[in-house]
Amino acid sequence: MKKLLALFMLMASPAFADMGAVPYIPVTNHTVTIASSSAGSVTPTAQGIDNIRIVCTVACYVAIAASGEAVVAATPSGSGGAVTSVYMPANVPEVFRIGSRSKVAVLGVSAGGTLYMTEMSK
Repeated sequence: MKKLLALFMLMASPAFADMGAVPYIPVTNHTVTIASSSAGSVTPTAQGIDNIRIVCTVACYVAIAASGEAVVAATPSGSGGAVTSVYMPANVPEVFRIGSRSKVAVLGVSAGGTLYMTEMSK
């Protein structure tokens, strides 16, 4: 029991304060239509947002660009510019750490669908 208590005290120390789940507060929601023939909409994030949660109803490619940087179309290879695309399977939420005023582009793999993006703050 003493060992368990000592382990709990160590885990509760300030050295471990940033580990584990960090609670985020949802701030704003966006819905973007995903097309399979051309790169989808770009949605700028609000000032002060440092995380976004994205979930798509279909498999797609998502590109995120920093403020002032042009978002190259989300492509399977990420070619054509500095922004690389990330493959996202359908119905699997991801949280991305972003810079303030970042932009998001999306391209569907085959069928059209919807991208749901939630701006998150600590």
